[in-house]
Amino acid sequence: MRETEHLDMDATWLSVLHDLPTAVLRFGSKGLLNCLPSPNNVARWKKSPNPNRQISAKCLICEAPNCTTAHILSNCPAAMDRILGRHNNILTVFTDFVRMSLLTHLSMIGVS
Repeated sequence: MRETEHLDMDATWLSVLHDLPTAVLRFGSKGLLNCLPSPNNVARWKKSPNPNRQISAKCLICEAPNCTTAHILSNCPAAMDRILGRHNNILTVFTDFVRMSLLTHLSMIGVS
């Protein structure tokens, strides 16, 4: 691959990222930075969405003592069926989005 082709691909991926809906990009960024309001973070931040409920870092589904974003999104053993279904749905949406964005951007730069 020539350097200019490599740069075109970088520009294409950047364009795909810029095409993501703001809410999706924000959720992904917060997830990567561990800034989503997981029970662990809510307890650490000492903020409760319900003032009448005691703040706990425990998982509400499996009662694991430290319910992080990673636990919620991929590690909760009691929610594995839901996690797998969500994973497959997200991959389908993501794959369709990337395919359409790449086809659009590649056609714009004259690559077929």
